[in-house]
Order: sequence, then structure tokens, then C-alpha cells
Amino acid sequence: MKHLLTLSLFCCVALASAQQSQSEITNEEMVLRHYVYLSTYTGCIGHSNEPIRDPFETELSTKKYFSEIGILWPTGSSIKYIRDLGKFEVLNTVRNHELFKRVINQINHILLQIEIEIKFVSYELSEISKLGPDGINKESLTALWKNGQGKLLAAPKVLTQSGIQATTKGCTECIYPTEYTTIMAKGAAWHPSVFEPGSFETREIGAILDVLAEVSPLGNLINITISPELVLPPTWEDYGIKYTDKNGIINDLPMRQPLFHAYSIHTNILLENGHTALIGGGMPSPDSKHLVYAFLTAKLIGTQGQPIQTN
Repeated sequence: MKHLLTLSLFCCVALASAQQSQSEITNEEMVLRHYVYLSTYTGCIGHSNEPIRDPFETELSTKKYFSEIGILWPTGSSIKYIRDLGKFEVLNTVRNHELFKRVINQINHILLQIEIEIKFVSYELSEISKLGPDGINKESLTALWKNGQGKLLAAPKVLTQSGIQATTKGCTECIYPTEYTTIMAKGAAWHPSVFEPGSFETREIGAILDVLAEVSPLGNLINITISPELVLPPTWEDYGIKYTDKNGIINDLPMRQPLFHAYSIHTNILLENGHTALIGGGMPSPDSKHLVYAFLTAKLIGTQGQPIQTN
């Protein structure tokens, strides 16, 4: 596992007393505490292609594992890894508990994953107007939605490791010309016979979520840089011409161009684990009869896909 290769980084948290004997007799009171461990160790493969032994297989091997990064185990102390619960049961002094907590928090920090979800919700302009100038907030908009006054437009979601940029999208590509060449009809110098399209470009239609999220050193806050975008299917405008030929027939020469309507936000916020924030909105719909708001939810997720609870 990744943390097995990086635990040397945590040696700096060891106290000077770590040089004392691990079997030292202490007069300090022993306290029993439990610590959540996010990883599920299943063994690693070494350079010889042989499985590396589980460091938490026995109490002795577990003590040795944490002793190497500065945890003291005086006489009467103990540690047990409860694999089914993903927890360590530790009996040790208060001083050693503080050090163990710092180490395990750093290990868990490496293993944390973050689930980010954005919801674009549309509301009728008349309903938003009823809230008044100071009534537009997360609570009032959520209440409207629960009462059937909001319509979910898109809800892109992505799971990523802390500090790793991630993107998710559900789109259809719209290819359209940006230039037209005029081709004149033979013997008809006063009007073209066709507008030939060229210089094509592509625009993605749908929901796009680009995010970089990182857990704070204490593990209680998530720093999120996010750029969600929702692009609606285009409407097409014809900038061509109509003309009447010598036979009196009206002809169309189309020159169609797409008009894209998009809702987008770029922001950076701090959010507590499991919480939802209103990160933007008041964006008008194409018909100007609705306003669209965006809600962001961030959750910490363990290595088995389970939500992580933090205080």
C-alpha cells in the first residue's frame, strides 16, 4: 500500500523520549482508545514477487511497525488491529496516545478520497421573487425544491484522491462551421447560389465537472477548486438570405449558426465533510422565466467506498 512506502515521512513526529526502552515501566495511567484506520491491508508484492507479510498480523509485529516511527510501548501497553471494523484498539499512556493519533491521522490523510457532487437546479422566477431580496439562500432554495418547486437539470459527481484533479462529463459533441464561402451561380452575378461551410469547431453539450479537492491537515475541512459547467442543446439561427429567381420562385440560401446557452461557475471554497453549500446561481434560463442555482456537496470516502465521519 502507498502508506507503507511513505511512513518514513512521519518519523519527524517522534518525541525525544522515543529513544527510551520500549519495555520501560511507567507510572503514567494507561488509557484505552480506538482509532479509525482507513486502509484495508491485503498484502503487497515486493521486489522478489513474494507477498510482504501483514505488519498487523500479531500484536508484536504491530508494535514493531509503529515503534519504527517513534511510538513507545511501555510495560502494560497493548495494541490490536480489529480488521472487520477498520480500527486499532490501543492501550497506552496519554502522552503516547497523542503521538499515535498524530501518526494515524497522517496515514489516513494520505488514504482519504473525496466525493464531489454538483447539482444544477432550476426554479421559476416567480417563486424566487416571493423569497424577497434577503431570502435567497441554501435553506430556502432547498425547501422550494423539496416542495416540488425546483427542477434538477444535472448532477455530475466524481470521486478522487485528496490533491488529485478529476474530471467527469456527460456530453454530446456539436460540430458547427465558423466560416462560409460564397459560391456564385453561373450567369447570375447579383446573387450567390450557395454558402459553403468551412473551418469547423466543436462544442461539448451537457454537464462537465472539473475539480481539485484537498483535505486540510486536521482532516476536518476540504479545500475545493471547482469549475462546473452545464451547456444546453443549441438553438440555431439562420443568417442566410432569400432571393427570387427569374422565374419568380423564392429561394433560401441558409447560413446556420448555433447559439449556446451555458451555466458555469469557477470558484474556490472551504467546506466541512458531508456538508452542502450554495456556490452560485441566479443564472437566467434561455426563456428568462427561470433561474438556475448550483449546490456543492463534498464527502470523505474510505478505501472501501464507505463514508467517513468526522467531528
